[in-house]
Amino acid sequence: MTEHHGGTVDEPGDPLVVSESEALTLLAHLVTSAELCMTEPYDYGIFRLIDAASRLATAMVARSSAESRAFLEAFLEEVNEKKMWPTRDRERYGSFLRETSRRTAEHLVIRADG
Repeated sequence: MTEHHGGTVDEPGDPLVVSESEALTLLAHLVTSAELCMTEPYDYGIFRLIDAASRLATAMVARSSAESRAFLEAFLEEVNEKKMWPTRDRERYGSFLRETSRRTAEHLVIRADG
C-alpha cells in the first residue's frame, strides 16, 4: 500500500472490490445523504452513514479475499440487525458503533501486517 492524502492506495496488483457503477451509486447515496442531513433529524444522518457502510460492504463481499469476506459477512449480519437501533436505544447503538469501529480498525491492521 502507498500513502496518499492521509490514507493509503492499494498497489496495482490489488483487486478492485467494487465496480464503477457500484462506486457511483454509493457516491450518489453519500452526497444526497449529506444534503439531507441539513434538514433531517440528527439520528437520520447516523443511520445514513451506517447504511452507506452496509451498501459498500455488500458490494465488496463477492470480490474480496476470504479473510475480508468473513469480516464483511459478519459486519453485514450485525449491521442489518442493528442499524435501526438509534431511535430505540441510543446508548446501546453507540456501543454497537464503537465496537464496529474497533473491529474494522483491527481488520485493517491485520490486513496491513499480513
